[in-house]
Amino acid sequence: MVRPVARALLLGLLWFNGDAAFSAPSVAAGTLRSWGLSVVPEALSCQLCRTARLIGPVQDCNCDFETVDAATHAYFHPLLKKLQLTGFFRHFKVHLDKGCPFWDQSEELCMMRDCAVELCEKDEIPSSWLTDEQPGEAAASDADGHANGMTTAEAEGKNATVPRTVCHSESDLAAEHENDPLWFVERKGGENHLSVNRWSEGGSPDVWIEQDEDEGMVYVDLLENPERFTGYAGPSAQRVWRAIHEENCFDTTSSTGGECLEQRVFYRLISGLQSSISTHIAREYYFGNSIIDDGYWGPNTKLFVDRVGVHPERLHNMYFAYLFMLRALAKAAPELELFSYETGNATDDSHALALMRALVRPDHPLVDAAGYAQVCQQGFDESRLFSTVGHTNGVSSELSDLERHLTQQSALELRTEFQGRFRNISRIMDCVGCEKCRLWGKLQILGLGTALKILMTEGDAINLQRNEIIAFINTLAQLSKSVYSVNEWRQRELQDAATRMASPLAFALAVAALLSCVMKRQKKISAEKNKEPTTAAAVEVGPTLAVSAPAAPVGNSGTTTATRSVAVAES
Repeated sequence: MVRPVARALLLGLLWFNGDAAFSAPSVAAGTLRSWGLSVVPEALSCQLCRTARLIGPVQDCNCDFETVDAATHAYFHPLLKKLQLTGFFRHFKVHLDKGCPFWDQSEELCMMRDCAVELCEKDEIPSSWLTDEQPGEAAASDADGHANGMTTAEAEGKNATVPRTVCHSESDLAAEHENDPLWFVERKGGENHLSVNRWSEGGSPDVWIEQDEDEGMVYVDLLENPERFTGYAGPSAQRVWRAIHEENCFDTTSSTGGECLEQRVFYRLISGLQSSISTHIAREYYFGNSIIDDGYWGPNTKLFVDRVGVHPERLHNMYFAYLFMLRALAKAAPELELFSYETGNATDDSHALALMRALVRPDHPLVDAAGYAQVCQQGFDESRLFSTVGHTNGVSSELSDLERHLTQQSALELRTEFQGRFRNISRIMDCVGCEKCRLWGKLQILGLGTALKILMTEGDAINLQRNEIIAFINTLAQLSKSVYSVNEWRQRELQDAATRMASPLAFALAVAALLSCVMKRQKKISAEKNKEPTTAAAVEVGPTLAVSAPAAPVGNSGTTTATRSVAVAES
């Protein structure tokens, strides 16, 4: 009873506060659709929502927020969500036990259950991957050179080989962890999890992150280890983010006299990723005590609003990082279409390839949002990065040979610094105390690094490793979820505002109803009192008339009888 009343009263309040706003019955995305309300103008709902409204173009991009939302809701998000469910994209190789190279984290590791990562059992890993990674076996390549996750360039190499793997027995694992301290987080998973030794993604100058090349890499099922709230917070988490943002301290002395595009892009990518991570933590938040398992999972609207929603620049940066990734997706389309998504499951593999082709080529004539998707894929212009024109205010043609040489050298130095700082961030991920947070941090930094590698590679010869593609698509999918959820957060915020109003309004209605009843009762009593004096006067007047009537003569019996009759009647 309370909620329907709250809905009606909320609409009533909006009506009286809106005035001319209801003259245009357009309904924006942030409405109470989940409540069955069809008309709540955006201008009015904003009075109850703290989450910033996103209108107009995304800074540094040739795309606006409305177009991004339309393409995400109708095209990118559904495809990416399905891709994440396929066998190829749900398995990721990662090293989770590398020590922090910057500080001692022995007392900063998370000891809570939700921080632990559940490893893949051997029989859960794609069979074709295991065949390729057996020790001592050389790589097998199919005709087009893309089988087993290898690129054409790698397959044509004389000594091209694939990663190898070693399986640890139960006794081996026990020996490994014999001297582990008490705070060691024991991972979930049986003794047959796979450890991939001598596995490497290469270390060429085109690689933009510090990649794992040591022994100890393991397979993780991302669907079994979702990015969500783990309870990891406090000084340890703050220390990691502070170290990451300190990598953004570029030398601001430049020819343009201010922050250049490259520095701004670096900051916005990191800020956008952090905003997306915060969104996922708030999206799947645990309410209660996780130790005794007495709570439940659900969205934490207040957490999202406080960390992201009320900060317009964080929302803008999240959209920017998303468009940056979409541009890399478009540029890498030929490589992604030719890549082999083999896992040993023919049906699932063909489904993954079909989804990937639809994702990179949004040109289906029957899909209304395909046009919006194409605009988003061209939203960022990577040619402006590390360009000599960009560092000379567009007047490079007027420079002398020496000035042009110095400008090119400056752009090259900036690129080297940019790349070095990004690699450092990938190393900082090994300092994250929460194992599950470390997993998703390393994956998404690898995803951003892969996007940089794609966009910074000159020409069309882009060589991508299997793990890079898995990280890239999953990072893009996580960003799409965050962008997709912004309007949902606004709806939840409006719903929470109405719910908070429900109890006071219901009480006010009850008081109003009670006062109405009291007033009606008082009115009835007053009406009855107004009738009583007329009746009383009639009773008193009768006897008086009878007594004061003049005495009739004794002989006149008729008059006496009449007088008595009146007296009796009026008495």
